[in-house]
Amino acid sequence: MQDWDDLKIALAIARHGTLTAAGRALGLNQSTMGRRLAALEAAVGRPLFERQGQSLVATQTGARVVTAAEQMAGTMAELAVEIEGGAAPLEGVLRVSAPELLIAPFLATRLSPFIASHPGLSLELVSDERPPVLARRDSDIALRFALPDQAELFVRRVAFVAFAVYAAPRYVLAAGLDPEERRAPAPGAFAGCDAIGPPPELSGAADAQWFARLARGARPALRVDGAAGQLAAVKSGMGVALLPCFLGDAESLTRLTAPGACPLREVWLAVHRDLRHAPRLRATIDQISAVMKRERVALMGALG
Repeated sequence: MQDWDDLKIALAIARHGTLTAAGRALGLNQSTMGRRLAALEAAVGRPLFERQGQSLVATQTGARVVTAAEQMAGTMAELAVEIEGGAAPLEGVLRVSAPELLIAPFLATRLSPFIASHPGLSLELVSDERPPVLARRDSDIALRFALPDQAELFVRRVAFVAFAVYAAPRYVLAAGLDPEERRAPAPGAFAGCDAIGPPPELSGAADAQWFARLARGARPALRVDGAAGQLAAVKSGMGVALLPCFLGDAESLTRLTAPGACPLREVWLAVHRDLRHAPRLRATIDQISAVMKRERVALMGALG
């Protein structure tokens, strides 16, 4: 690689996913981008990107090059701010992966003011609960319920999420349930009810196992993957389900257990250790952390 312009080619492709989109961001056409990438790969001596569907994804070598480019871009942006004054604009595509139940009902709406205030920044929210592989650019920032343990990651806990058992008010009446008896539910507390839960292969979390004990003797009315499907079934009056409190409370469902009775889930934020100081990542991390702090009462089901 000869200079910063070489790194900008790799960085733009990683951020935008295609030669056309990356070229548009740099003011270059697709054929020029293709020639520049070929020359860059020839200089490095190995491929930097591989095609996956319609997108170009960094190889292991490419990921290291892009990481170096991110660091340089952050340094240059900070230097420009120091020389010119003011704040550097946040630009480019930034991918945030998180469990499905945190995306549509939570992050997608609460991050909208941040997105609106940075028109040059494009956020991609991707549903994913697998251990994050940020070195391969699967995502730039990852939120997970399990503590990531990869050595290259910088990790911080940003929230706790409380869960409780919910049902539609009409189901509560029809089943003769008493919400006032929810403080210390015993195993089998919902025997005879209609239970809505995840498929067996997704029921290993501590909160899911807790609900399974309470639902001992209940009819397994529906097994559905994802909080959205479980929420829809509860709202239709199909039965009882374990839902995050911020979701169940927002839909005016009847809470049948106290949020403190069910094990809490921790929310961990992970970012590649070498990139966490890049301006657009740092600003997005700070924004997500601020949202989690501001919504603490809702996330905890008014526990705290």
